[in-house]
Amino acid sequence: MPTLNEQDRRTFLDTLHWFGEAGMAKMTAGSAQHGGVLRHKGGLLAEAEAECLDHVIYLRAIRYQLEGIYDALGRGEAMNAASALRLLLHGDTSDILPGSVVGP
Repeated sequence: MPTLNEQDRRTFLDTLHWFGEAGMAKMTAGSAQHGGVLRHKGGLLAEAEAECLDHVIYLRAIRYQLEGIYDALGRGEAMNAASALRLLLHGDTSDILPGSVVGP
């Protein structure tokens, strides 16, 4: 069985820390927004199914954006690729993106 090197171990621990902080913040905000503690709410299965569908749709959109960035880089369009990357990572729409960069 392969062992993790120190960088992999740090990455894993950073991820756990991020997950704990982000998860607690999300759960606290959700409880305040939706008026209660999640474990006391009804209809969770349908809500979870809807969230799973959202995740797949988000992942497909991210894939299309990444493919557009990769294609733009291959065409030598570094500025368009950088714009698309800012959109993907930060939601930055301060510059105009060609449709060919952000999706099919």
